[in-house]
Amino acid sequence: MVWLSSIIPCTAPLITQLIAILCVVLLVQVLFISKYSSKKRYWFALSGQVVLLAIVFWLGSYRFSPLYSNVDTLRGFEVTMGQRPKVTIQNGAIVSLGQNTIAAIVPLTLPGDTPSCNWASQMGGALDEPTSCEMIYAPPSADYDILRLSVRSSCGLPNAGAHWVSVNSNWLRKFVGIS
Repeated sequence: MVWLSSIIPCTAPLITQLIAILCVVLLVQVLFISKYSSKKRYWFALSGQVVLLAIVFWLGSYRFSPLYSNVDTLRGFEVTMGQRPKVTIQNGAIVSLGQNTIAAIVPLTLPGDTPSCNWASQMGGALDEPTSCEMIYAPPSADYDILRLSVRSSCGLPNAGAHWVSVNSNWLRKFVGIS
């Protein structure tokens, strides 16, 4: 059902499926009910279906719905390091990475939204593609690094800014007192 999101962009996935179902029902009504029902009943059912379709689209649209007016575009990050399983972290989290550790970082955004992103590393960490939302990161030799991310929604939602801190695991052990 991913192709539906390209036909009806910037809507919640469940709403996109519901709109597709309602369109099929509307098509069936147009083709078959007109032959077996009175004109008045036919036009009443048809107009009711169109109004229902418009309301569902309005409530499920990220851009127009009051239900999505205060929703966060960015919900966290998915971080994968080497052979370890994916870890979900929140905005502002501290992540311990070794000096030679490479991490794949993917921001978790609203489904159906294809945002544009800009990454920046405060201490000069290596970013493979700073203008892509999915990024591979290699921390610098410094004790810590702060990654900043700017997310611009393609659905007209407010821009989101985020950051998280990468800490050199050797420095963290010294700081906490673990040998």
